[in-house]
Amino acid sequence: MSTFDAEPIFDDDESKFEVLQAKPWNITELILAEALNVGPVKPSNLKATANFPLHTFFAREYWQSVRDEDYNILLPSMQLASNLLQVGMPYLSSFVPSSRVHDHLTGVRPSLTTLLQVDMEDWTEKDMEKTRDGLHDIADCVEWELNDTMAKDNRWLGITRLVTDDKWGPRPWRDLQREDIIRSDNELRNQGVAFRRNLRVGIMKEYVDALKRYSNTTEEHLRAAFLAAVTMTHEIGHVVWHQDFRSTSYEINGVEPYIENYSISELGCSFIASIFDGKNPFECGKQVPTDFTRALYWERVPTFETDELYRKDCSMSIPYIQKVLSQESWDRLDPSRSDFVTNSRSMLQPEEDTVHTSNSLGGKSLGSKEPPATAHNREWTVIDIYTNPKLIWKMEFSDRRSRSNEKLERVTQAEKALAIYEILQTLSPIAPNYLRHNHSDFDYSRPIDDGVVTLDLVGSGPTIDLNNLKRIEIRYRPKPGDFKEQVDHHTHLQRHQARVGARLGATISRLDWFSSLDADPQGYDKDVPKDFQFGGPGEEYEPADVLALIANKQPEVIAKTTVKNAYQFCMERNIRSDRRLPVTHAEQNQKLDRTKEDDRALIERMRQFCLETAERLFAGNNQALLYIYYAKMKYINDWSRKDLEERCNFDGLNRTGTLAAIQQRVRDNMTECLRMFAKDHNMSSEEEVFRKVGLVDEVDLVTWTNSDFIDFFRINNLPAWGNRRIWFERYGAFVREQKYGLARRSDINHDSRGKIQRSVNLVESYAWDVVLAGSSVQALKGSLFEAGLFPADSTLNLYCGKARQLSLEDDKPLSYYEPECWKTISLEITRTSQEEKSDTEMLDVEPPVLVYKPRIPDGIDISSSPTVDHERWGVYGPGQRLGNTGDPLSSATDGEDISNKPGIPKDVQRIYDLAHGKARPTVTERLDEIHTHAEELTRILHPLGARDTLRPHLKMLRSTSAVEMLDSYEDMKEVREDRQRHIDMQVDPEAVIEQDRRKRIKLLQELRPDLEFEASGKLVRRPVELKKKKKVGGFMGDMYTALKNRNGVL
Repeated sequence: MSTFDAEPIFDDDESKFEVLQAKPWNITELILAEALNVGPVKPSNLKATANFPLHTFFAREYWQSVRDEDYNILLPSMQLASNLLQVGMPYLSSFVPSSRVHDHLTGVRPSLTTLLQVDMEDWTEKDMEKTRDGLHDIADCVEWELNDTMAKDNRWLGITRLVTDDKWGPRPWRDLQREDIIRSDNELRNQGVAFRRNLRVGIMKEYVDALKRYSNTTEEHLRAAFLAAVTMTHEIGHVVWHQDFRSTSYEINGVEPYIENYSISELGCSFIASIFDGKNPFECGKQVPTDFTRALYWERVPTFETDELYRKDCSMSIPYIQKVLSQESWDRLDPSRSDFVTNSRSMLQPEEDTVHTSNSLGGKSLGSKEPPATAHNREWTVIDIYTNPKLIWKMEFSDRRSRSNEKLERVTQAEKALAIYEILQTLSPIAPNYLRHNHSDFDYSRPIDDGVVTLDLVGSGPTIDLNNLKRIEIRYRPKPGDFKEQVDHHTHLQRHQARVGARLGATISRLDWFSSLDADPQGYDKDVPKDFQFGGPGEEYEPADVLALIANKQPEVIAKTTVKNAYQFCMERNIRSDRRLPVTHAEQNQKLDRTKEDDRALIERMRQFCLETAERLFAGNNQALLYIYYAKMKYINDWSRKDLEERCNFDGLNRTGTLAAIQQRVRDNMTECLRMFAKDHNMSSEEEVFRKVGLVDEVDLVTWTNSDFIDFFRINNLPAWGNRRIWFERYGAFVREQKYGLARRSDINHDSRGKIQRSVNLVESYAWDVVLAGSSVQALKGSLFEAGLFPADSTLNLYCGKARQLSLEDDKPLSYYEPECWKTISLEITRTSQEEKSDTEMLDVEPPVLVYKPRIPDGIDISSSPTVDHERWGVYGPGQRLGNTGDPLSSATDGEDISNKPGIPKDVQRIYDLAHGKARPTVTERLDEIHTHAEELTRILHPLGARDTLRPHLKMLRSTSAVEMLDSYEDMKEVREDRQRHIDMQVDPEAVIEQDRRKRIKLLQELRPDLEFEASGKLVRRPVELKKKKKVGGFMGDMYTALKNRNGVL
């Protein structure tokens, strides 16, 4: 066995070779390839005919231990196996009569076992007739039975036993010893048996159980019937060899001979491969099938020349299985023709890079343009994981290949780590402690996979190759101040609700799409109905809580799923998707985009399905149903016109008119139904009822303009980086922080595949696949912000290069930078909330600015009622007081005309009133204003006012000239004025426009005093007077003239 010493698993150097990576089976691809979830199928109608009789192997007398009911249900499988024996007759002719194979092998008996090879010959029809007669004789020596233990105990689908007496092979069956086989053979010879031993063939009973359990119109029944036939045919491939006593005489362990250039010594697989173009069928995952719910696939039998690192397997479609189990397919073939074998093998040709044209019922195919689904499985493994990790080639069934170690060197470090992780996951729980112990030198955690970065540049320029993916890994070491100390904001009773909100942005499909119906979480009542759970393993809620269930079905949660998983969700539940699944991996793994109308409609269809399911789960709970009915009508504006028309048809409403009219019609009807339901059950349907339980959204982000987002960020002192899609996520992060505080760093230990240990030695790691030309730096930061659960006021700064000499600019495509930069990419964050704190590095250089704040006695409230006169700040005038002093108190708004327009937030109105003298500030507001001015004066000592987000390290420097200080001061002044203008536009836009007009007129008058303006600001235009042109001399011309005059030239 060849071995290769593996390099350190977590070496930072990447392999020089670009090799194929392991790829598991994808449920969506299997559905599109019609290997899974195709719906009802046509039952098998195979039967014995004159051309295709039931073979003697399957005569009733050879299945004496099998009940009539079980025998009859296996008849279609037996008939298919009989047909396959006819197709495989050229192969069988090399073994029957047995003298053909043993006469050939006798000459090589002294040689090594690997030289025992049987080569296929071109047999005549007369030769094959002798084979048919010999098979009937062999059938008399074979007993068949259904075994109910071997699948569970030994993972055997079928087995050919070389002994029939239980004293030589006791039950339950285990591997036979050579000595027991020899004793059994001697006993048979003593009984007068000349050269043919009696055999017993066992078939797992799970085949019959499945055929009984499933209707014959289900794909599970079809798979069971097909695999049962293949298993019987497979065992006959062993029977024709082992029926002769000489099969064990070639070497001590009884290894079977090799067939032609196949590299494995397994006659059953070789026989099946001779029928199905070199391939064998298995269940996906290569598991022992018990419920037959998994798709089937084709695995190619390796040849002597095969040496790939990854084996490519292709799925088997349900229409293919139905064709093979259809009598009509075999009736088109004539066994008497010389081309029968060729035509039969053509009909049985496995699907590979082909398409389907019809489904099982003759209608349009679900995946009419899709090739078979594929998986790439490793042909190598890792041994000595904890001591000295080595890569070796897999060797099954005495594989005789001698493969080079050079190819093993191409395996990347990431693939090695993933292989080791998967091996450790399959370790037996009873394994020795030293195998299950995590040594400090070896931490084989699963490689992180955060999905694919958003393709925000696709469609905005030249064509981009979406199949050219690059792996990006980002390292982040939190520094002091990046995260505030967490305080538990919730009591024990509120913890569940808090976690729902805290993980509202959890990634969908991190482990499972929905809660397993077989899993029973600890402390969860088994009788309580379960629902589809979005949010992955990070989502902590029990579906028995209707409010938690509804929160889990919010658009911002469902939008975290990928396009392919959304497609899968809809396909499995007959939900209209209105879109084809993209063909590239990058596009399929894009998350749904709430900024796109089509995606919002798809999210709403998925949400409506979940809420309709919840109605059935909570039937009889009127309060829960009331909440569900309200939740269903919240986002009608996201429904597509087709969805609205379908609802109109269902409710008997008029479906004509504009989109807005239909929306209002549906909304009014659902509102009336909600009101009537509440009235019938003595409940209130007022909005305040739903607001108290958190079902009413304060804002609708879809209707916000870009200016609205900018205003929101400025008012709340948040950086305005990102695009509209990222702003949705950042708004949600801010709202969650206001309710529950910052997310815990332990909440980041999930990626797109499930739970992961993201932080090692205080360094957090993130990894994506990315199309460099299709994604910008800004898109990468957006994905990073979501995966890292960073504070809402964070600005993410990315640097590449070992010395972090290069800062990545938001508007640049990732392809702008050199590929080698991604090996050392790192992250730093800055927070606007931390800018208000003095830098610890500056404390030794310059003392902080001290601002006096009066000490307020306990019990005195200065946050609302006390005010300060602008002309005499700090002096309490007549009629003013602090707290409950007993003095008369004049209102802050007495005699002032303050406009409180509807829809304007109170904090925005208050800022406007204070800025324009429409209200007097409270003591706290005035002190805060002074404190802010003092901080600005301190800030101008730093270059650019410490506002340069691309160079946060400038906070550690100081300005060296008055010009720099004044420049910083003017910059902050402009920012302050611009922010105030945005606030004024929300409250009184007419006044702002009028002020801008006056400023423009004033500026024009200063530049052109000769212009006149009307009172309305319109320019007064006067007739243009034509004046005689006057020659204007220049400086050089005048000097030239003077010199000429002085010299007497002119």
